[in-house]
Amino acid sequence: MGARCALGGSAGGCASLAWALDAGVMDGREIDGTRYLDPQGSAWRSAVGKMTATLERDVLQ
Repeated sequence: MGARCALGGSAGGCASLAWALDAGVMDGREIDGTRYLDPQGSAWRSAVGKMTATLERDVLQ
């Protein structure tokens, strides 16, 4: 996985987020050169739209 997971030890949740990262559905947030996935963080409407469009176009097709 190319990003650190901020789930507090949930291996299953981190594996699912790693899949989304590898599939290009999510890209996380970069802080000081390290990419983080933060499922507890907020998501802008545009980010959710991008994730949905990427999932439809690249994964579900």
